[in-house]
Amino acid sequence: MPFRHMLAFAMLAVPCAAARGQQPGVARLVELRLEQLRAMSRIRVETAEGGRFTGQLAGVSRGVVRLSMEADTTTVATAAVRRVWERRRSTKAGAIVGGAIGVGVGVFYGLVIAALDENDTSPAGIAALGGLVVGGAGALVGAAVGAAIPHWSSIYP
Repeated sequence: MPFRHMLAFAMLAVPCAAARGQQPGVARLVELRLEQLRAMSRIRVETAEGGRFTGQLAGVSRGVVRLSMEADTTTVATAAVRRVWERRRSTKAGAIVGGAIGVGVGVFYGLVIAALDENDTSPAGIAALGGLVVGGAGALVGAAVGAAIPHWSSIYP
């Protein structure tokens, strides 16, 4: 067999062998991602055949994902899973954004109050106090808003 034929055969055989061996690795990766979730997390699973299942994660074992749905439990083979999402809330992000906006507003109003004040109060102290008070209130409001708005977050792939 000439060298170029052997090379062509090798170039075709290697990707085929890799694709054949890929499925168990993908299934294990799906299992590892799902095992990191809290029990009874709300998830959505999309299969390679196009099916979508939404429910609470009941468990992961032996190549299957168990979803607890309204009336029954559904099992999906991890090898058939194409995408997985988890239902999450944005409490932390809301608190950070609300706190940052609150600090900015509080410092601004603190400086305005210090400029209008006829006493010898330190503008920096009033601005810092305004930033702390309004920033804390903004963080609380932002956390509440973030907790009230759920979203789907992709966990696989």
